[in-house]
Order: sequence, then C-alpha cells, then structure tokens
Amino acid sequence: MAEKTKPADPQISSKIPVRPLYTPGDLDGNDLETRVGYPGQYPFTRGIQPT
Repeated sequence: MAEKTKPADPQISSKIPVRPLYTPGDLDGNDLETRVGYPGQYPFTRGIQPT
C-alpha cells in the first residue's frame, strides 16, 4: 500500500495560503459576526451544520 502523505497547504493561483475557516476577525472594519455569524449558529446564513 502507498504511504499516506500530508497534502500541501491549499493556495490560490497567486500563491496566497488558504485557511480552512475565515472568521469575522479576519476582516478589518466589518462587523460580520453580527451580520453573518458562524457555521451552524443562528441566523444560519452559512448553513445549519457547523462542518
């Protein structure tokens, strides 16, 4: 069986690393925590499942 290796960190075409989850704290000047929220939490703008 082939040995499993950790995949490379995801990047966009401009070689900027991509995080698995972006939170409102990642954006300056926006109050997205109250406008959008987190996955799986009310008002469910990002879906009802947290994953």
